[in-house]
Amino acid sequence: MRKFQNWFRLNLGMPATPSPSLTAKNKKLLELATSCFGSAAKASDWLNTPHAALGDKSPFDLAKDEDVGYQEVVDEIVRIEHGIFA
Repeated sequence: MRKFQNWFRLNLGMPATPSPSLTAKNKKLLELATSCFGSAAKASDWLNTPHAALGDKSPFDLAKDEDVGYQEVVDEIVRIEHGIFA
């Protein structure tokens, strides 16, 4: 677990000891984004960069809202996977 937490902190800019629910949700977002973009590095870049489609917020920042924000990020990843950019 410590190795995972350190990886999160170093690669995704997350705190070394995030709350369990935050970790699980961010881990799921990373998995979805990695599947969409083809690599963890590209997924991490996308998750940490503000996007106009997400109100000029980064997906990780938006996903801090446990209900609406998280689902909005998941929906955006699905749209990207399906080639829906508008």
